[in-house]
Amino acid sequence: MRILPPDCEAGRAGESDKVSAKSVLGPMGLHYATAYNRASAAIGSCDRRLVEAELARRDPEWVRSGTVPKVTYADEKLEVFVTKKYPHQARTANRLSKQGYHFHTIDDTELYTIPGTKQQQRVGLVDGMVAGQGWELKTLLSGEGVTSINTALHISAKKKGLDVIVIDNVESKLTDDEARRYIKSRMGARRIKEVVLLRKDGIDIIKK
Repeated sequence: MRILPPDCEAGRAGESDKVSAKSVLGPMGLHYATAYNRASAAIGSCDRRLVEAELARRDPEWVRSGTVPKVTYADEKLEVFVTKKYPHQARTANRLSKQGYHFHTIDDTELYTIPGTKQQQRVGLVDGMVAGQGWELKTLLSGEGVTSINTALHISAKKKGLDVIVIDNVESKLTDDEARRYIKSRMGARRIKEVVLLRKDGIDIIKK
């Protein structure tokens, strides 16, 4: 599990932007302090501005009370389609919700008319939205390793509207540290700005 940097417990004078969950427990309550601590651990920083920016992406009710947001879908037909044909995607979305993200699933393709012609083709979109950002979900199944991560990053980077790629490592044979190291080594080559790694014991937010 990720360990918070030492600064998180320091609260040293002159470093008001670096705080621990303990310092916000009183005015905001236990659930907010827990959410704050989890967000700080996920980004690997105790900088208040960075932690609060991450909390802004989480569901407000989860931050306030710990209530897990429900995964939503653009319509009932899409929900049936995803849960039956892509159950691994539904599992990943549910894991995100337990981390406080409200994942709204959308149709991941759209028709595009080629300029100057009447020809149309389907363009791949992201799987869903979180706080106004386009998120693409990739689940590593049992038996899959770094080759699957490389393929997932390659395919995801081409999706229209992409902001964040989620790599779900919960079911795979890789350790979380192995997955994290490989993701970091490949992000630059794929021009990927942010990956959320669903670990077997939490999440990491990996940025360039």
